[in-house]
Order: sequence, then C-alpha cells, then structure tokens
Amino acid sequence: MPRKSNSLMPVVLLVCLVSAALFMLAVKPKRAEVADRRDELDQARQELTATQIAVAALKGSADDADLAALLVRIPLTDDAPALLNQVNTAATATGVTVTRLSFATPVALKLGSGSQVAVALAATGPRTGLDQFLSGLAALPRLTILDQANLGPIVGADAIVDPAAVATFALEVDLMMFSGAQSGATS
Repeated sequence: MPRKSNSLMPVVLLVCLVSAALFMLAVKPKRAEVADRRDELDQARQELTATQIAVAALKGSADDADLAALLVRIPLTDDAPALLNQVNTAATATGVTVTRLSFATPVALKLGSGSQVAVALAATGPRTGLDQFLSGLAALPRLTILDQANLGPIVGADAIVDPAAVATFALEVDLMMFSGAQSGATS
C-alpha cells in the first residue's frame, strides 16, 4: 500500500508544479497588466474631473458674460415708438422704403419676466440697400431674432426677367423681439 501513495506523490507534485508555472507565466503578468490599466484609468478619471471643473468654470463665466450682453439688448418695455424710429432710421440710411410694419400681441416669456412680440415688416428698394437694411435690423440695440426673410424682384405678373436687371426688390421679414424686466442691466 505504501507504494501506491508514493506513485501518486510525483503526479500530485507534477500537477502542482505545472499549475504554479501556468500561474507565473499566464495569470500573474495579466494581473499586473490589469493593475497598471486600473492605475491609468484612475489617473485619466482624475484628469477628466479636473478638466470638467475647469471647463465648467470657464463656461459659466462665458455664459454669464453672454447673458449680460443679451440682457442689455432687452428694453424694459415694448417701446414700439423707439422701435419704429430705429427701423425708419435704418431704412432712410439705406435708401429703403418700409411699406408695412405690424406687431402681434406680446406673449409672456415662460422663463423670467418679460414678453416677446412677433413683428412683420415689408420694405422695397434696391438690392444692396435691402441687404444693408437687413444687416441694420440685426444690429438693432435690442434683442431681435430673425424668423424668416424673403427677398425677390418686383416684376409684372407675367414677366420673366433677369433679377440682375431689376432695380427694385421687395423684402418681407418676420422678427421676434423681446422686452421685459432686467436685473442689473440698463437699457
């Protein structure tokens, strides 16, 4: 009987040695690689967090500056007479004739106080004047969003002409203008 246990002993020892060799050659290097990757991942997460904090700080200051610049362009009231004067001044400066200017009923803003009002405008004049007039509308000292603009030559109903030969064009513009209470801004 002692011979059987002696014959199993080398087999068990061989299996242990093969297992240890496999562990040392295959598993241990992979464990070290996984540990290195975890360290790299932790370092990358720390860098990402630091970068996100820096970006948020920069973005917050940029958003605040942008918001302050926009708030200055929102008058405290609808101030339709001032808007009419601004539009007429822009039209006169560019050789354009305003043929229609109408205001919709102001709608309360969902966020904060104030309102938005849709403005429909039509004008006629030379192409270059209308281009300059449209640029002037975008530069008004109040927050204005251009919803739609249509520009085309004025021709007879059945006429087919080269637009370059037409002297007078028509412009139709739909705008959204804003007014409302501001905190810390002046108009």
